Formats: sequence, C-alpha cells, structure tokens
Amino acid sequence: MQAPASALDHYTILVGQEFWHRLTGDTDFYFELIRSLAYVAKEFDGTALFDKTINELAKTYAVKKLSNHFECKL
Repeated sequence: MQAPASALDHYTILVGQEFWHRLTGDTDFYFELIRSLAYVAKEFDGTALFDKTINELAKTYAVKKLSNHFECKL
C-alpha cells in the first residue's frame, strides 16, 4: 500500500516575483511593490516603537537571565 500524497504534491508553490506575476499578470509588480515598501519604510519613524519593544524585552525573564551571564563594562 502506498502512503497518501501530501497536499503540497498537488499544488504549485510560487514565491517572490513569480507569485506576484501569476497573481497580477504584471511582470514588474514585484519590483514596484518592493520599491513602494522601501519608500514607506524610509518615511516611517519607528523610534518610539523600537524603544518600547526594547523596554518590554528587557523586562522578560529570558533577557534578565541572559544579562546575568554577561558582565557589562561601560
């Protein structure tokens, strides 16, 4: 008896440019999307979010445990 085929065996897996070309029919869509995302990322000031994330991580048990393993000399 043969093992059942994986569901992935029945579908084509597309990623990146090939995915977006198949989805939109536009061969340049992937690169236009990347350019647009890069532009938005340059305009976004994530300083407050970055600081908040660092502060929240610093309070976690894992980070506190790690910090006890290293001696900080400033």
